[in-house]
Amino acid sequence: MIKQFFASVMVLALATMVVGVGVNAATEAGVSATVTPQNISVSLDASSVNYGVLDLSASNASRTVALSSTFTATNGSNVPADF
Repeated sequence: MIKQFFASVMVLALATMVVGVGVNAATEAGVSATVTPQNISVSLDASSVNYGVLDLSASNASRTVALSSTFTATNGSNVPADF
């Protein structure tokens, strides 16, 4: 008798849980996004490079004349850059 009572209560509880759990989903809606791709491109042009001459036993600090080199950096992207 007690086993039948507990079995009935369990079946009733299970049926209540299955029926009682409702789905409250929202309606469908579209989402739009605007994406701007970024292109990063930098080119480097060495128009003149002065490597100079340095003895094997000397160091760069021992030079009496500073060496000069000219490099041009070009921004080829759609992102502002400061070189």
